[in-house]
Amino acid sequence: MKKRAASLALVLSMILSFTCQAGAVDANSTAAVNLRNAVKNGTPLFVNGVAQPIFPYTSGVPTKDGYSNDKSDIIRYSVYVETNYDTDGDGKLDLVKALVQLPRAAATNPNNHNFATIMDARPYITGCTDNGDDRKFTYKEGDLGYDLNSLYGSAKYQRVSNREMSTMDAAKKATADEWYYVSPYESGSWGDFYDYEDLDWYDYFLVRGYAVVEVGGLGTRGSEGLETCGADVETDAFKCVVEWLAQNSRRVAYTDKENNIKITADWSNGNVAMTGRSYGGTTDFAVASTGVANLKTIVPVAGIASWYEYTNSQGISTGRNPAYSDNLGFYCAGRYIDEDDWNSMKDVYQKYLNRIYNDQIALNGDYGTHWATRDYTAGNAGKKTDNGETYGNFRCPVLIVHGLNDDNVRTKQFQLMYDAFKNANQNVKLLLHQGAHITPDYDSHKTSLLIGDETYNSILNKWFSHYLYGVENGAENMATVTVQSNIVDGGWFTSKTWPTSDEASAYANTLTLTNSETGTTTINSNMTGISSWRDAFTTASTSASAMYTYDVKADTVIKGTVKVNIKATPIQHPDKQAVEAADFEAVEAAPRGVDHEEIMNPDNQVADEEEYDAEDEYGIAVMRAGSNSRDALMMSAMLVDVSDEAFQSYTTSVTENKTGAVNWVGSGAEDYDVIKFKPTTSKYKIIARGWIDLANPGAGFSSASAANEVRLEDGKYRNYTVYLQPNYYTVKAGHKLALVVYTYEPGKVDDEHFENYGITIDNTALSAVIPVENGQYTATMSAVDNKYCVSTSAKNGKVTGLESSVVAAGTEVTLTATADSGYDFSGWTVNGEAVEGGATKTFTINGNTTITANFTVHHSSSGGGSSSGSSTTVSASKSDNGSVSVDKTSASKGSTVTVTVKAKDGYKLDKLTITDAKGNTVDVTKKSDGKYTFTMPEGKVTVTPTFSKIEDTKPSKNGFDDVASSDWFADAVKYVADKGLMSGTGSDKFAPSATTTRAMLMTVLARYAGEDTTGGATWYEKGMEWAKAKGVSDGTNPNANITREQLVTMMYRYAGSPKADGKLDSFSDSASVSSYAADAMQWAVANGIVNGSNGKLNPQDNATCAEVAAILMRFCEMSK
Repeated sequence: MKKRAASLALVLSMILSFTCQAGAVDANSTAAVNLRNAVKNGTPLFVNGVAQPIFPYTSGVPTKDGYSNDKSDIIRYSVYVETNYDTDGDGKLDLVKALVQLPRAAATNPNNHNFATIMDARPYITGCTDNGDDRKFTYKEGDLGYDLNSLYGSAKYQRVSNREMSTMDAAKKATADEWYYVSPYESGSWGDFYDYEDLDWYDYFLVRGYAVVEVGGLGTRGSEGLETCGADVETDAFKCVVEWLAQNSRRVAYTDKENNIKITADWSNGNVAMTGRSYGGTTDFAVASTGVANLKTIVPVAGIASWYEYTNSQGISTGRNPAYSDNLGFYCAGRYIDEDDWNSMKDVYQKYLNRIYNDQIALNGDYGTHWATRDYTAGNAGKKTDNGETYGNFRCPVLIVHGLNDDNVRTKQFQLMYDAFKNANQNVKLLLHQGAHITPDYDSHKTSLLIGDETYNSILNKWFSHYLYGVENGAENMATVTVQSNIVDGGWFTSKTWPTSDEASAYANTLTLTNSETGTTTINSNMTGISSWRDAFTTASTSASAMYTYDVKADTVIKGTVKVNIKATPIQHPDKQAVEAADFEAVEAAPRGVDHEEIMNPDNQVADEEEYDAEDEYGIAVMRAGSNSRDALMMSAMLVDVSDEAFQSYTTSVTENKTGAVNWVGSGAEDYDVIKFKPTTSKYKIIARGWIDLANPGAGFSSASAANEVRLEDGKYRNYTVYLQPNYYTVKAGHKLALVVYTYEPGKVDDEHFENYGITIDNTALSAVIPVENGQYTATMSAVDNKYCVSTSAKNGKVTGLESSVVAAGTEVTLTATADSGYDFSGWTVNGEAVEGGATKTFTINGNTTITANFTVHHSSSGGGSSSGSSTTVSASKSDNGSVSVDKTSASKGSTVTVTVKAKDGYKLDKLTITDAKGNTVDVTKKSDGKYTFTMPEGKVTVTPTFSKIEDTKPSKNGFDDVASSDWFADAVKYVADKGLMSGTGSDKFAPSATTTRAMLMTVLARYAGEDTTGGATWYEKGMEWAKAKGVSDGTNPNANITREQLVTMMYRYAGSPKADGKLDSFSDSASVSSYAADAMQWAVANGIVNGSNGKLNPQDNATCAEVAAILMRFCEMSK
């Protein structure tokens, strides 16, 4: 006790000294007397309207002697709050663990009810998972049949308690391993990572007389239930903790999960504020939407208002995977860490994750019930309300904090929050800084960004003192907007207003940019030569982007959400004329954007995305005329500040510079280093971006407006409004404002599946409505001429000489290749084609271009072979009757080399021979028509194509212009055509080299069985339903390309799955046959249906129309 008394005296003397020196109080003044009484009575002290650091501090991190609440000035213990639902189905209402920290004075004066609470509800804090790797846990396969109503289970077993424990008694039994332990899946070679990670984030407030409660939530370590990533049950559980903190609360909490000993918050004055960053800021908004009475205010930092907007925008998924909630939910499911606890609930959790994964895949970027459940602006939509819960019931003031360069939780989230509180007539303030995804006082970094002359925590102290303790300090009169200028060292500004997204108020002050151009502009998804889309798209118009500029005459302040109005139509990509064979109704196939339903289907996932080859797995996603919309065709827009001279700005990767100053916390808690953001220098700054799905023209600003898609048709124009992310930004006079419309944004889609479409824009209808600080005026923007993108690459050397990555047509670019030590220059490759020339060469640019310098290992004159890790030469022999190129002219042993072969008119490839340095033949794999790959052996390799003249170009008797009588497949084509099984693509074309789909084969087999396949919502519906009914196929992935092993498997099932007695060991790739297809392939080989090619079965290769025709003919003849 003597030690504690000494620490109290030290704090008292420090506060008295500090306040007297500042001129705030006299040592014998009323304030000084109040200070002494506050320390004596254990109540917070307020001077100049804010709480003072009068309470001593002891860290919760154990020393070498351990940790004990008996020796700590801050009391720490855990409680387990009973919630309203049994989400994990164990028969009991879920308990949620809450860690309580409070000054000793609060705990040792039971029932004084003097202390308010700051609550951080953050699922990360109890420990995160490895997403199933350690425990071999998966959930994405199939449909496990989970009913989401199970999430709202009621208790079969009621806890009964006749005992109660005081705060100090609970503290005496508490141990540090309740809040300080190594997180096994977050630790690594960098060292041990300890949870709770936010243990010391609120020390500033602890020493000033606030209690702090930290909660992980349902499904996290120490709690019960399922982690649902933002669902209404998660929100309700956090609300239960807030209710427990109310005075005279009827909400029950226990000292542990086993003994049913009740505990109350006997120190609480009932008033609660919630704050936290990211997920922790999201839960603030979520709980506020319930209207829980004793939540007096929230301060969400970089929080999410609608989970839909976190990974989607106006109907389009802005991530590589449209399913996200399941991934983050599982990542935060800390129950996984404790194996016994995990085993008790993993089966039901697997089913739950499977359900929400499939729900998101089905929505594919559109809004639906899954997202409504996690949309805190949507009221009761998608949420459980049978027990009287209500949502969208905002009843407290809010201070919203967000970084204007946050590209993680985008700025639209703070706008949605602002709108919700404003529409609820609550006091709402904005604090907007130029940082990224951080808190101005970044507690985990112990750094502090000054807001003018104030620290962030001091602003919060004033806010909390008013709303939690009733101190009349004018906090409620804070400016509506406090914003850091984007002009470096421009300071901070305040504004009395901020526009809501409502039409009337948002656009009272506007700059409207219209387009001086007429006619149309077409952009496509060809990203060849583009090494940085940001640099390319902000320089000029390109093949993938259209740029329009306006000269800024006076400094212009942009304030709010920019609307870009676009009239556009999708078109077929000019560079990828995908032809889908066996189009039974002879309608044209037009390539579309990402077909997420197929690409992200669990059956089509590959284990290693780094090795994923889009063409090999799926080919080009297509949509048939008259079919349902192939959802997910991205159109993007951005507003850019452009200058001829480089200028400073802050970016989404803002870094910090320490100033040397310190933000004092007090009472022995760790101080913070004051920082400034470090700017970057560039000729452009992207002000705001936005994305929309062309299949969702009705999508507006609200999340719910993205629920309905339309069927796209080439050439049919529709009107779109793309809402860019809100900002507060000053454009200087003399700069240009650039509006850029582009197809897709690398990184926001799976690039390998997306380069297959174009968009035509009606120039006369293009406009941008920009909300500004003052005034209303219209100006005209002009189109910027098209240029081409150029990029260079090199391995084991470098390329110099490229002065600009965007150049005009006809520009000559002189480049020099310089080899690294131990290597020699071996040649240039332009867009995958080998070209002649020395180490310094001039290239003329007439299209998007990627130029690669190739290098080989240097060999000394004494000879000797290369090592297995060295690169050696790949040379391609020339031919007069065709061309051959390789994607790399030097490669190391074991690497994959792609060969492209193209025959001249009147010739065809007869044989492709690849030999190593010893003259041995290297195995080659056909990937598609004209594309081959091989694995690089040790030593030099020579690629030799042999072309033969097509002697007989007379069409076969069936009348297909692209099938000659001499073609190996001619008889098969005639056979399937005569029997009405396959009819080609129209215009007298059969397209023998085109790939086929699963739907096609289902329809072919149905026709062979005598079924009428006409009619149906889609051309293949009748055939698919027949195949499902007969067990030929489960009907999944109808539009996916069919592989050779899938082809024979369907035929095998149609034949009744007879005994398979063939052998595959004579084929060199027999091991690559999937287990499900092994019997079918053995049967097909034994019956001569599949003969293989060059000693290979090629089971994973996509089946061409010619191959399908041949295999069908053999099958039909065998079945007679």
